Amino acid sequence: MKAELTDAEKHENRLISWEKNWINQIPSSPKSGYGSTIKATENMRKSLETITNQLKKDLAKEAIRFLDCPSGDMTWMPLFLRSRTDVIYSGYDLIPANIEMSKANFSKDVL
Repeated sequence: MKAELTDAEKHENRLISWEKNWINQIPSSPKSGYGSTIKATENMRKSLETITNQLKKDLAKEAIRFLDCPSGDMTWMPLFLRSRTDVIYSGYDLIPANIEMSKANFSKDVL
């Protein structure tokens, strides 16, 4: 027997549900949840350092591009990006409020 989906789980309602969760999140907590905290992402940031270095070596590139999808609340990514001048970063997300927040806080023109 197949379980019936709640309204929030139905495909057509997911974005609405995510937007509500984003807007109603407690201001001091990471909007993307515990998994996006500085502490929880320590190993991920170390791994990205290793992966970035290896990709640059394997591709013989001075810089590489990252596409972060979904980019989430950008709690931890700035720590990684501040330590690298060799990463050209682009983020993508579905939640309009998150996109606007990221544009306001992290956008820079690259020519």
